[in-house]
Amino acid sequence: MRQVWGFGGEQEQIEGSQLQLAEKQDISRLTLTVGRMSVTDQFDNLENIVETYYNFEVLKGLNVSLDYQLVVDPAYNRDRGPINIFMARFHLQY
Repeated sequence: MRQVWGFGGEQEQIEGSQLQLAEKQDISRLTLTVGRMSVTDQFDNLENIVETYYNFEVLKGLNVSLDYQLVVDPAYNRDRGPINIFMARFHLQY
């Protein structure tokens, strides 16, 4: 499941793939993705991941993305988790 909240302004074209339709989205947006989670997942040793990120344009051609991931049962081992992962990504286009 994925929910995207756009903050208006300039838009970019998102190319289609096997699991996604082509569309235009705001460059400044907040995306929440929750995947591979069902009622049965709470009773087995599957690895579950929840991720959210925010991508914003700092300067024309320079984007920064802040990302957070929660990994439950990493490597299918309940003794190792959950793990919180924080990331920052930079994209420079000229």
